[in-house]
Amino acid sequence: MASVKAKFLVAGIYAVATALGLYGLSAPAREQLEQTVAEEQQIFNADDAQWFGDDPVVRQPLELLSILPGDEMPRANMAIDGQERLVEVGTQLLPPCLKVAEVMAESVLLDSCGAFRLLSLRGTQDDEGDDRFEYRSELADYDFTARASSVVDLRNDTQVRALIAEYLQRLYESPLSLRGSLDVQRRKTSAGRRHYYLYPGDDPRLFSQLPLKGGDRLHAINGMALAAPDVLNDLYDRLGSSRDITLTLDRDGEALVVLLSLPSRGKLAGLSQP
Repeated sequence: MASVKAKFLVAGIYAVATALGLYGLSAPAREQLEQTVAEEQQIFNADDAQWFGDDPVVRQPLELLSILPGDEMPRANMAIDGQERLVEVGTQLLPPCLKVAEVMAESVLLDSCGAFRLLSLRGTQDDEGDDRFEYRSELADYDFTARASSVVDLRNDTQVRALIAEYLQRLYESPLSLRGSLDVQRRKTSAGRRHYYLYPGDDPRLFSQLPLKGGDRLHAINGMALAAPDVLNDLYDRLGSSRDITLTLDRDGEALVVLLSLPSRGKLAGLSQP
């Protein structure tokens, strides 16, 4: 049976940065959502896993310490599971498939089996947020083998930032108003994996200002493949402290990586819904 909560979340976060994430940012909004789908809330409660004999979750922390510019290939100094290491594009970081896809001015782009995630330098972004990434290898088994990949960085796009700020404000004030902004169709593969396809909804700006095309498959958010089991739980836990959102789209077998910035709650103070 299709999950009401999953569908509602996906429609919500990608209406700004893509469904699931923004709902993890607001505790009041989550409470209102849970009133609507209270019968499902226990399904998504990872704290109860111990009672069902599940294996404990192993998280391996990564932190970007510094960027070392180079004439030919910049390198990055990272702390990986507590150990410092110099890395460059192509460096394998952790099994089964976490590697460095790109070294940027103040961040690195990580690739986990085709699910991308931006990791920024500590202190380069203001207000709230966490500059560390805790890798869960069991969520990396749902690989997407793309023929090619490209990156669209919209973190400094003023139009997109304004759109995200508007949707966040609506989320805090009236989360149900986001419903229908984007048409998200959930389908299951023959192997039972969940795939989410994006189509235009009530707000055409999501396709005119974001690099979306009807039929794009939303493969991953912040390095977490949506087909992985229990991934919604992790998104709830982690996107609340995120400063950036990295979306991995599957467009006809090629990966499109979209980088977006999230304004802090402090910067949203005083904004009014249009």
